[in-house]
Amino acid sequence: MMQKKKNISDLEILEAFKGNPEAGMKLFLDKFERPLFVHLRSILRVDEDTEDAYQNTCVKIYLHLDRYKGKSSLYTWAYRIATNEALGLLRKRKNTLSESDSVLKSHKAASSVDYDFLLNVFHEAIDQLPSRQQLVFQMRYYGNYSYADIARFTERSVGGLKANYHHAKKKIEEHIKSKTL
Repeated sequence: MMQKKKNISDLEILEAFKGNPEAGMKLFLDKFERPLFVHLRSILRVDEDTEDAYQNTCVKIYLHLDRYKGKSSLYTWAYRIATNEALGLLRKRKNTLSESDSVLKSHKAASSVDYDFLLNVFHEAIDQLPSRQQLVFQMRYYGNYSYADIARFTERSVGGLKANYHHAKKKIEEHIKSKTL
């Protein structure tokens, strides 16, 4: 089996893409496929959504790689595309969330500790956050990204991100209390 090259430079990928877009995209994926997929999975948490977002991200990168201006690293540029794709799916998902509420209420009657239920309540709380708070919370909580990294990827201020994270935590705590008390 052929080993993927991780030490390919951004310039090598871009040059290959100019000469042969398919070859350039293959080099891009050899270097960035796993990190982009993991990033999307940490935000979306649902395999089907992650796969859809990943495919859409790759198509957008392929279609627009010739427009990359080099103001940031190639990974940061692709990461923004992936993040925007994930946010779009989260907005769509949020609109179809109401049916899960009745399922959660039926579980509330159980007298013993139901860890699956608690996990569902936690995920429901995250899903109900405004998209920016949701993104920051998931990148910090699941991805263990620093505020500086999140600021670089999202082009937001560190102070604003900290506020978003703080508000997200408070809303999650309130939601969990309302469903479990």
